[in-house]
Amino acid sequence: MNLICCEDPSALTPCSDQYDDAAPLDMDTAIEILVRVIEIEPSYPRSIDYLATVQTHGMDAVWRRRVCDWMVNTRKIFDLSPDTVACAVHLMDQCLCVLSVDKIVLQLVSVMCLSVASKVHENRAISIEEIDLLCQGKYPRAEMVKMEMRILETAAWKLNPPSAVGIARDLLALEACSAHGCAVDIPSIESMVTHLLDVCLSEYALMPILESVKALAALEAVCLTQFHMASPVVQYALDELHFPEHRFHECVQVMLEISQKVFAIGEPHVDNTSSSGGKRHAPTQRSATPTGVDAPQHLITTAVARSPSSTHIHKKARRG
Repeated sequence: MNLICCEDPSALTPCSDQYDDAAPLDMDTAIEILVRVIEIEPSYPRSIDYLATVQTHGMDAVWRRRVCDWMVNTRKIFDLSPDTVACAVHLMDQCLCVLSVDKIVLQLVSVMCLSVASKVHENRAISIEEIDLLCQGKYPRAEMVKMEMRILETAAWKLNPPSAVGIARDLLALEACSAHGCAVDIPSIESMVTHLLDVCLSEYALMPILESVKALAALEAVCLTQFHMASPVVQYALDELHFPEHRFHECVQVMLEISQKVFAIGEPHVDNTSSSGGKRHAPTQRSATPTGVDAPQHLITTAVARSPSSTHIHKKARRG
């Protein structure tokens, strides 16, 4: 099962070429986009408490945290967008609402969710060969295809769910074209909000909360902790655009605690992975298996030993 019509990268138009000359959104368009997102968000089901109601093979919140952390690290290695990882986590949570997994199956689910999400959100999807390398050759390709089909069926082929990082970006676009937008550093806020939402993907307690609420909470938390002020666009979204408020204050408190740890140094986070197209820097270490929940020590040692050079070669090949 393949979701892209052509897998030859040379036949594809780079996304950057399409967006470099794009005009900034005007205020009416930005508002229209946000209103539309709020309208369609309820059509995407929120995940249930599957650890308590579905998982019977030992899965716990630690397993999920490792999966999400691996996805975020892999995003940097593969030069993926934050939207891709957010979509992958959504697909994974939906799948885990109906399928009980052990460690081996969880790793297969996670890597195939990332593969599907990359086909939707990336100019160049993660290839089956790259997936095979990520999995250390653990899974037959027939099993990968079978799991991909199961993920698609579980999601009912709804593969572009609203994401907190996308909604936050749209809110900042609205702020940028407003009268007070020039008074704040939009790129810095976007970078820090993206980083915070990356970290929050692994928080199981935040999973059932609407993406729009998480977007507002992340903006509010960053503004409060880094700029010592409430976000004006958050208040506008609540008052004028009628963003949902359910669990907003609870979500803000959680993200404030996380923000204080994430930005503990006291200086704004500089994220080279922002939507401006900057180069991403791969970490020097990564899991030998997709999640690290089932990696033998000798594989971990081998992966750490070869990580810097293999990552450099891999990124060069993908750019070429």
